[in-house]
Amino acid sequence: MSMNNEFEQFEEELHNALMHLNDPDYRPSALLLAVLGYDPGQVSGPVRSDIIQAIKDLEPLSELPLDTRARRDFDVLHHRFLLGLTQLQTAHRMNTSVRTVRRTERKARYVLACRLWKQRPGWEVLAENLQEEDMIISDDQSATWLSQAKQDLASLQAGAPEGVANVGESIRHAVQVAQGLLPKDDSSMHVGHIDPSMTVAVHPSVLRQTLVVAIARLARCVSPGQITILAAYRDDEARIVLTSPASPEGVLPDVASIREVLALQGGSVEVAEEEGRISLCIETPVAGGVKVLVVDDNMDLVHFYKRSVRDTKYYIVHAVQGQRTFDAIQAIAPDIIILDILLPDADGWELLMKLRGSAATQSIPIIVCSIVTGEELIRSYSAVQYLRKPFSHRQLIQALDQALDQASTGSLRSPGSNAAVV
Repeated sequence: MSMNNEFEQFEEELHNALMHLNDPDYRPSALLLAVLGYDPGQVSGPVRSDIIQAIKDLEPLSELPLDTRARRDFDVLHHRFLLGLTQLQTAHRMNTSVRTVRRTERKARYVLACRLWKQRPGWEVLAENLQEEDMIISDDQSATWLSQAKQDLASLQAGAPEGVANVGESIRHAVQVAQGLLPKDDSSMHVGHIDPSMTVAVHPSVLRQTLVVAIARLARCVSPGQITILAAYRDDEARIVLTSPASPEGVLPDVASIREVLALQGGSVEVAEEEGRISLCIETPVAGGVKVLVVDDNMDLVHFYKRSVRDTKYYIVHAVQGQRTFDAIQAIAPDIIILDILLPDADGWELLMKLRGSAATQSIPIIVCSIVTGEELIRSYSAVQYLRKPFSHRQLIQALDQALDQASTGSLRSPGSNAAVV
């Protein structure tokens, strides 16, 4: 049996072991035992422990974004096999579809199989035959890549603080560069009508390269046909939508790296399949107006903020993780910050202290929005406004207007002085 065929058989045996991870009557196959370094006839106990530990070893570094491929791989294996949840229950836990869970589970099992197979002589031979999209990127490499992305974005921001891109020009540039990436002679790209004045609050280089990567990823996962690119305003954001015929295999492009880069610029990306077509939707904040960075993990409230500022001079940029607040500030240079106190990954009071203690952020007006009452602390650390949840659209706009007025008149107070509380 060839090395590749043997590895494929091992994948199947590992899948069988995962499905019987808590079955006391399960007996490991000879191949599974050999790969894990056990003698034939070994009982399942040690094998089970090795597989559980291998899954735990896949858990990514805590500093990586929540939606990286490494995080999704670990989460689906953790929910499905360590917690013993069904695919439907896992989909609910991961806030995704059952179909996505199935696809992610297949990829995650492959990653796990590769990690275990590496113990065998001949791994290098197998690795040379892997396709690029199947190569395993370690957590350390992912962290290094993300760190480099932050540095590059900070450098771009320093060179062009306004960070404004013309959408039409960026799309035309990306189409020209990516034309040669289409895999079939009968594939093409079509760009619909785009408002020539449409601009977004994203650095031009970031938007152009994001679009090139998006087209390349989409072209690898679709059937021959036309990739259509459209762009339009939606509320306080600009939407760039790429659509193409779906492949028979139903494979969706991996947009984890695109998502991470766009998040640093206040944008997002989503992929969906419907009625035989794949759509890749990029959303970015529009240029102009007043940038408001919202640090809050409650997406319902973020949508409330966006609805509240519709047709006003404000637009919302969202940071779900408190620990990435300074990265977001460096990337987008917000005019106002709305800060929740109860965050899943950071202490809101500590974050407020750091923001007020940093020379780079102490001049940015901060509005604290929380169910937590703490007017004395808010005054002490010079948040310009306090809004206790829940509050109305009108109260939010009034607080933003007052914060902007205080910033424009230079009336922000230093830490230790009293600040306005509403």
